[in-house]
Amino acid sequence: MRGGLTELRRIAAIAEIHGIKIAPHLFPELMSYLLASIPNASWLEYMGWHDDLFTQPVLPVAGIIRPPTAPGHGLTFKPELFTEYRLTP
Repeated sequence: MRGGLTELRRIAAIAEIHGIKIAPHLFPELMSYLLASIPNASWLEYMGWHDDLFTQPVLPVAGIIRPPTAPGHGLTFKPELFTEYRLTP
């Protein structure tokens, strides 16, 4: 994930040319979008490490994770995560 989603799409395109499937590691909340957008997706690793950060975590249902449908990346952090440190303009 160090290169971001754009770099992962480039990797997926190169891998597809060579008949290789990909299975990105970590961040299933974001990787679900990537895997839904490429033809050579293999599987999505889910660990649930960050489920407590989001108001509506992306959870597997019957072994399948679907990308959120809300605008942007579809994820909203729980407001209580930001009570200790406030952003000011």
